[in-house]
Amino acid sequence: MVKARCTPREGVQLLTRLKVIDNSVPARTVARVTFVFRKRKIALVGDVVKVACQGKMQNALITGTRGKFRVYCASAPAFEENTCVLLDKQFQPVGSRIRGPLPAYLRSFGSKTVKVCAMATAFV
Repeated sequence: MVKARCTPREGVQLLTRLKVIDNSVPARTVARVTFVFRKRKIALVGDVVKVACQGKMQNALITGTRGKFRVYCASAPAFEENTCVLLDKQFQPVGSRIRGPLPAYLRSFGSKTVKVCAMATAFV
């Protein structure tokens, strides 16, 4: 029997509420996950999902989840809420600043997170 890579409490699934932490939308804006670009319909930190935010469909990068994310780093932080950064159609960040902290291991995810990590002011 093969162990699952994550459990539902470690990621986000369909219709999960995400707090948008960039400055492209007003503070306290909530987005809902409508599509997950993975075979398993659970998105982890660093995955791109499609969200509904302010009546528009946009892409978003998951930057934090409530559950502890133990796959890449044993001492990964657990956030108080599920957070995301909005992306455009070319998967570039829409905002110019990030309001909350990002997990430090997000830097090691390669080219899709480089610009998002460059905008961050704090890493946990």
